[in-house]
Parts: sequence; C-alpha cells; structure tokens
Amino acid sequence: TEEFIAFKFVKQLAKFTKPIIVAVAGPAVGIGTTLLLHSDYIIAANNSKFKLPFSQLGLCPEAGSSAILPLKLGHNKAFELVVLGDLFFAEQALNYQIINKCCEPSELLSMTKQVAESIAKLPQDSVLTARKLLKQTNQAAVEQAISNEAEQFTRLLDTDDCKTIMQKFFG
Repeated sequence: TEEFIAFKFVKQLAKFTKPIIVAVAGPAVGIGTTLLLHSDYIIAANNSKFKLPFSQLGLCPEAGSSAILPLKLGHNKAFELVVLGDLFFAEQALNYQIINKCCEPSELLSMTKQVAESIAKLPQDSVLTARKLLKQTNQAAVEQAISNEAEQFTRLLDTDDCKTIMQKFFG
C-alpha cells in the first residue's frame, strides 16, 4: 500500500535532530495537536483550542501519539483525550504539559521568537546533544508507534464506520 505523505512527514519529524520551537494560535485539531508532541518548546495563544477526534471519526491515534501521550499524561488521561476527543484549551494543554507557555495572542510571535533566539545563542553541540539525550529513551518506541498507527489508521479509513462518518462530515 502507498504510504500517505503525512505519515512520511511524521517519520521524518520524529527523527529530526534540531530543536523545534512552535507557536500555536487558534485550532489545533488531530494532527495539528499530535505534531506538537514532537516539538521541544511550544507557546500557545490563550485562544488556542486542541482536539484529538480520532475515535469520533472512526480512526485511531497517529504521529506517535499513542506512545507519547501516555508518557506525558498517563494512560487514563491519554485515553480520555484520544477516545472521547473532547475539546481542550491552552490552559489545559499547559496543565497536561503538551505546551510550555500560554500567552495573549498579541504576544505569541514575539515570545516564540525570543525563545528561539535564546536557544540559537547557546552552544549548538550542547543543545543538540541535550535534545538527543532527552529523546533517546523513547525514540524506538515512538518510531514503532508511528508505524503501527499508520498501518491501523490506513485500515480504519477503509471501514464502514469511518466511511459513514466521513460521508456525513463532508457530505
């Protein structure tokens, strides 16, 4: 089967070696949230909304989220977010340790730029080594989860449940 381009992107993102600094404003739904799990520093505007609607769409987690979310949140909270797919906001994302900081929308880009510049001024070898060491313990599990999720996600896309849900959604 042909692999979706998004799955190829996620595999490369998981292997990326440089720090990933992210600014979030507005909705981050599905992969918009799961991609954040590969980032190193995330600032979200307080108007940001997060949602993992996989089960609601007849799908399963993707982008390694089945490995990363339980590590961050524990099984029960990860299950709640992925299976029930309830909307949550920036303050909750901060409490869940999905983001580092929350700010006013008008401050978002300047705060994010300041963090990126601070990191860029540090010795590069030291920063890259620290990032590598922090990620190494779970790297193999995350990469395996990405592969497992892609296989199941592709399978679920072809189920009657998913097709019916998508038809109603896009219909």
